[in-house]
Amino acid sequence: MENDKKKVFNKVKHDLEVYRELLLILNNILKWEQNFFPGIIGGVLTLLFIILWWLDFSTLTLIALITIFVTVLDYGYPLISKFIFKAENWSGSQEKLYEQVIQDIVDVRLSICSAICSFFSSRSERSTFYLITVTAGSIALAWIGSTFNNLFLVYLTVLILAMYPGLKAKGIIKLVLNHINAVIGPYLKKIRPEKSAPAEKTD
Repeated sequence: MENDKKKVFNKVKHDLEVYRELLLILNNILKWEQNFFPGIIGGVLTLLFIILWWLDFSTLTLIALITIFVTVLDYGYPLISKFIFKAENWSGSQEKLYEQVIQDIVDVRLSICSAICSFFSSRSERSTFYLITVTAGSIALAWIGSTFNNLFLVYLTVLILAMYPGLKAKGIIKLVLNHINAVIGPYLKKIRPEKSAPAEKTD
């Protein structure tokens, strides 16, 4: 398992090496290295989705534009970065931070793959649980999709995903989870069935 994880780490590190400077900048922003970064993230995403709402693109057009943007970025950035970032300016501390960013990416990737595999393995191991989960989740998604604007839902999803690294890095998520656990923990203990004490032996 460790060898496989190391192989994935080395591959991802090699594949993203051309974007290493950009990744460090994004890492600083997403993890809120400056106090004003959350405002920048929220403001940029809000402005972007307001523009998309105003232009009112069809789904197919939006997918095509995103594909064009990603393709141009993937082709053009390596050429431009050579003039902006000099290889000789890359320091050991930056390399260490880059490896930490890659490790975070690998951990997220493996966690997602593990969650997907566990979910689908429950189809054969716990078929009733799988059926109830998929059915309830699909009904909930159908209701949410029919109640709220789809672009607004995408906006909320992207905003939450963009804010998550900063919330985690600042310990806010852990603080909220601890508070929730402190509130509902006593109630959960009360509803859990207590194990019956073993009967005492009589002579």
